[in-house]
Amino acid sequence: MSAYETSTLRALARANAPLTLENERALIARARTGEARARDELVRGHMRLVIATVRKLRRNADEDLIAEGVLGLLEALDRFDPSYDVRL
Repeated sequence: MSAYETSTLRALARANAPLTLENERALIARARTGEARARDELVRGHMRLVIATVRKLRRNADEDLIAEGVLGLLEALDRFDPSYDVRL
């Protein structure tokens, strides 16, 4: 992985702060109504998790794996049941 790619991933992870519990719950409620912006914010809020997971799986973070991680986040959002009182 080039230095540019590494710095881009770091910038992407740092640009999106982790979500607070209250903020996450509010975004999930908005996303359940079909609001695309809320889904985007949820994905951006969990990008650190995706990038960290990809780095654990492979020494070099791969764009394809990050894209798959984002798709996994979207699938998790569709299946998530907030009645269990756990975080996404």
